[in-house]
Amino acid sequence: MDDEQLLTAAGQGDRKAFRVIYQRFASPLLGFVRRLAPSRSDHEEILQEIMLRLWTKASLFDPARGKARPWIYAVAGRSAMTWLADHGGKQVPVPVGDDPVLETVPASPDDHPEEVCLRREASRSINDALERIPEEMRLAVVLRHLQGLGIEEIAQVLDCPEGTVKSRIFNGLQRLRSVVGKEERHD
Repeated sequence: MDDEQLLTAAGQGDRKAFRVIYQRFASPLLGFVRRLAPSRSDHEEILQEIMLRLWTKASLFDPARGKARPWIYAVAGRSAMTWLADHGGKQVPVPVGDDPVLETVPASPDDHPEEVCLRREASRSINDALERIPEEMRLAVVLRHLQGLGIEEIAQVLDCPEGTVKSRIFNGLQRLRSVVGKEERHD
């Protein structure tokens, strides 16, 4: 079954279909959440809130109006933002030894330890820089470059025109370059 069929079935109360949705989307949505809230304990809570909301709202999905993936990310984005607002936008710094970004850095057994450290440091810098740009830009950049969604899908997720998405991505990348450039000059 494709995502649209699964989401429609879940909307009709099919738990097996929802279980497949969970299996397909839990990991990518967790990666998405990690870019919004740096505290590992918050990641799990937010992901559970997203999944609960997906289960309760699945009946609202209409495949005639769009694809499942952008709809799921739209629900995820709204759920995450609501959760953060309800919890005072709490963003607890992640200790270096407990950095969720490090878990996402692929390493091959053949990699030299220095290469692994450099990749991890680059990932940490990217996450730090992402936290310093406005939220609407950060969401567009994360959805495009870290989650791999297309412009049309992001427009559906963010409920804005495609031109606005392109502008947010462009401006967000410009801001990221500026933030990273400032950090490099201070090192």
